Amino acid sequence: MKDVVFDSVYFGIALSLVCYWIAVIIHRKWPITILNPLLISTVMIIAVLLLFQIDYKAYDEGAKYLTYFIQPATICLAVPLYRQLRALKDNIATVIISVTAGCLSNALFITVLGLLWKLDPVLIR
Repeated sequence: MKDVVFDSVYFGIALSLVCYWIAVIIHRKWPITILNPLLISTVMIIAVLLLFQIDYKAYDEGAKYLTYFIQPATICLAVPLYRQLRALKDNIATVIISVTAGCLSNALFITVLGLLWKLDPVLIR
């Protein structure tokens, strides 16, 4: 019975939607930034997969269909950016400095973690 449920195409979709729904309820009750529904639902999905020893491939069989919605959503983010194009142009130096600082701090963070975890130097480069 367990295999029938977990190997179903609908399992990944159902688990993702239920976890997100619960995460939204949690975020509405305690509207703290760290309780972001995407973060909380991701943690919940990982916990369920580990707790019940479900193979990620079984989960991904259904969840992969949800990723098809990410592309249109990403494109929709371009519209507000385009509407704020004048503000971006007016603050181009700030935007470039901020993006550069974010990239450099991310690279430094990954390098430090890689060294702490003693990863292969090829992976860190």
